[in-house]
Amino acid sequence: MSDELPHVVIVVVDCFRPDACPLSGGQELTGWPKLRARSTVFTQAISSASNTPVCFASLLSGQYSFRHGVRTIAGPRIAPGTATLATVLRAAGYRTCAYLTGPMLSAFGLDEGFEVYEHRPQETNIYGQWGRRFTADFGRHFTHPRPAFVLLHLFELHAKRATNGVAVKPGTAEEYRVAWRQLDAKLDALLAQVPPGALVVLTGDHGEQIGRLSDRTPWGHVIRKIRENLRLRRRPVDWKGHGFHVFEDLVRMPLVLCGPGVPQGRLVGDQVRQIDIMPTVLELAGLRPPQPTHGRSLAPLLRGEELPHEAAYVESGRDDPPRHWHGLRKDGWKYVEHPRWGMNVEAAPQLYNLADDPRERRNVIGANVQRAVAMRRELDALVHGGGQAPSEGAPMAADDQAKLAEQLKALGYI
Repeated sequence: MSDELPHVVIVVVDCFRPDACPLSGGQELTGWPKLRARSTVFTQAISSASNTPVCFASLLSGQYSFRHGVRTIAGPRIAPGTATLATVLRAAGYRTCAYLTGPMLSAFGLDEGFEVYEHRPQETNIYGQWGRRFTADFGRHFTHPRPAFVLLHLFELHAKRATNGVAVKPGTAEEYRVAWRQLDAKLDALLAQVPPGALVVLTGDHGEQIGRLSDRTPWGHVIRKIRENLRLRRRPVDWKGHGFHVFEDLVRMPLVLCGPGVPQGRLVGDQVRQIDIMPTVLELAGLRPPQPTHGRSLAPLLRGEELPHEAAYVESGRDDPPRHWHGLRKDGWKYVEHPRWGMNVEAAPQLYNLADDPRERRNVIGANVQRAVAMRRELDALVHGGGQAPSEGAPMAADDQAKLAEQLKALGYI
């Protein structure tokens, strides 16, 4: 391998919650305490959306959806000419390999730049034949003359969670803990094969709601039970999982870096964003993004320097009302709105003081109208900044649309 270009390994765990990665303790976990000790952990990392395709497009491009063009879980494709980590690293001489699952078919155009883009069925997890073979062969990625960029997408924490034979009640916090404990051990075996001097990123695509969103309010669970007893249709905010809103459970994610230029055992509490991963990786590898990105390199934070505070744009990435939310998270506040809320009270704009109300139980927009208006204007300026119209992405071919629809149906999204 070239002395100037480090291997790059990015592991994206689907539905990854920050509380799965304790900042101290965690003795029940096999690999996480060891990784934490040799890494920098960002404790306030924010995904760009609460569904997988939009998040992957943002991670790889450093752009928000209104520039890279992947707007929802059903598409469209990434906008033509959008540079990604894969295209930049391959042009720099890397051997680029991606192993993905869930909805991440090549239909989104994110296979561009990857020499290997392997999509596996969601039921093919790390504990079966594929996982044993992949783990045994993982170290071979780093034996080629060219440096390797490996992107691995793990689906074991996504419902229905894979617990490796451990019996536990589905849909519970305990099921999530068991699933992560099992996955952590497998991840430890993979990362043990990564050579010293490689740049490793562990992160999520988005978070996960455990329990129902309506339980956030004192009477929410009562109203939900009444509706269930009357056999009324469940509202989107009553669903578990992700992809329907931009609450903290859904948009906060772990972000861990280790390797050259990354201090060991450091915690960074500044708000950082999924879109910052691409420019950060490139700078640490000694490369530059070929075009401006919404994201910025976090290397100054790794050097102990300060960066100006930047707002994080968040969205649900859905096009079916009333599940399409977007907003800004900034300076301990979050403003969110439904672009087509009209007279639907449940979809009215919301403002949360995250410092006082981290569970987002109290919408305080009535007492903070000026702040809400200022954040609304900043949101509009970001989306329509520079007079540029949001990108519509690229249309999918009919065959790709059919395959994606079949995959989304299998996953329970449609």
